[in-house]
Amino acid sequence: MDYTTRIFSHSQDNDSTDLRPYAPYPHANVWRQILVDADRPGRHISRQQYISAVKRIAVGLQRFGIADQDGVGLLSENDIYYYVLGDGAVAAGAVYSGIPTFVKQAELATAIQAAGLKWLFVAPEFLHLALATVKNLGLPPSMVIVFDPPGLNPYRGGTQASLSNIIDGVDEASFRNANEGHDPTTREAFRFFTSGSTGSVKAASISHRASALRVDFMAAMPLLDKPFLLVIGMFHVSGALNHMRACLGGGYSVYVTKAKDAAAVIDKIHSQSIGSTMITPRIMESMALVLNSTDDARKPLDSLRQISFVGAPCRQETVDMFRKILPDKARVNTGYGTTEVPALSSCIIDDNWVTGCVGQVPPSTAVKIVDFDTLQEVTPGAAGEVCARSAAAFSGYYNNAVATEKAFLPGEPGWFRTGDKGAIDPGSGMLTLLGRFKEIFKVRYEEVAPAEVESVLLQNGDITDALVTSTPARDDDKDRECLAYIVRRDGAQLTAQQVVDFVASKLAAHKVPTGGVLFCHEIPRGTMGKPLKSELDKAVPLPESARFLVAA
Repeated sequence: MDYTTRIFSHSQDNDSTDLRPYAPYPHANVWRQILVDADRPGRHISRQQYISAVKRIAVGLQRFGIADQDGVGLLSENDIYYYVLGDGAVAAGAVYSGIPTFVKQAELATAIQAAGLKWLFVAPEFLHLALATVKNLGLPPSMVIVFDPPGLNPYRGGTQASLSNIIDGVDEASFRNANEGHDPTTREAFRFFTSGSTGSVKAASISHRASALRVDFMAAMPLLDKPFLLVIGMFHVSGALNHMRACLGGGYSVYVTKAKDAAAVIDKIHSQSIGSTMITPRIMESMALVLNSTDDARKPLDSLRQISFVGAPCRQETVDMFRKILPDKARVNTGYGTTEVPALSSCIIDDNWVTGCVGQVPPSTAVKIVDFDTLQEVTPGAAGEVCARSAAAFSGYYNNAVATEKAFLPGEPGWFRTGDKGAIDPGSGMLTLLGRFKEIFKVRYEEVAPAEVESVLLQNGDITDALVTSTPARDDDKDRECLAYIVRRDGAQLTAQQVVDFVASKLAAHKVPTGGVLFCHEIPRGTMGKPLKSELDKAVPLPESARFLVAA
């Protein structure tokens, strides 16, 4: 089954024929709100409006000139129409990609190339960046389309096409699902960005079959009687999954917000009676601090029944503190997944939980632990690289055969190498993450590829060699900050602060080496030129080095 047919259909576990058209659950109210703008609560979408919008967008895009399997991207903050546009593009036969909002020009250019984007929708605030980027790439400005979804002011600022123009006057009656008749196992629906294990940005291709199975996974989750607050950036795969769950209807509503700070998230939960949400450990820790500074820490969250943290480890004391703040019947969850293979494990946190434990693997997914060097399966309970296989996994990295080959165990089709170090308790079956084998690391939940930062550093004429790694963050031992080892050209007067400001002018804030700039005479490397990170302690920092800087 293709993704469009699945997202329009009723639950696969329900064979009732007594359903209204496209109703996902028996007697579902197709006019009930499924997507709500938490920043403008009067702006919302029902199941019926969603289906109509997807069809109109699909017809409009085809008439506009978007061809079969064209890459279509969106650069925008969270919005209730974020994946309504995506589902419309996919229904038109295109392949959809959400782009991280922290990108600067070089990063946006990389995203366009990595995902093979032919069309780029952008929120008005990103229009100047998008036009400058495509001009620098030698691409036509006509590929840039303004994202001005219903309920917001229509774009009237210039010559660029806009979503409102494309769907104006379109009749959904002419809709035809462009994916029918194609092989869903090979036909692409989405491309999600990831740094993977090779140090460069790639686009993970998700087939229609895998996307439909992800819908099935979300459909199997228990329904809640109160809304879910979507805080995490919708360009993340978790944003797509929660959108899928909402669009199946059945009484589940997702409130979408652009809020990023703890106080604003707490206000949304309290003022809109939110029942569940998913946040990063950093926001969770900030929320705990804000709540504990009030007279009644529990009151603002009294509607919550479930809160999940994902993406990185969280300190034990923070989790314990949060469990005390939450209402008595509420629970804290954590889990583990990747862009390539989602929903690898999950667990409800109890008094026996320890940091790193991410729960049991569901029946739909297979996980095994292999020795990182020999790639042979380790003895039960031993640590090694976590590898996973699932029918809902990605197909490979778009237009990148080398990275795709490296991503899987050789000779064992479908076994994805996560690059994470972990172990499975042979008694309980619980998976615990112990670290990462990859060079990739995360800063404030976002991935940093050392090779990307090193490439930018070497653009500075005063730098002859560079190596980027990570160091514990100054304010959180569970988080990381970038740390750069730098070799300056002879006679250069480059300072550590100048290095930080140089990178900050070209890359997103989480990629800047604020953890430190350590000048040295040379970076230890092997015969093949690869850096010997185990030898870095021999690279004695010069007096001009500095730790824990702030970008200007």
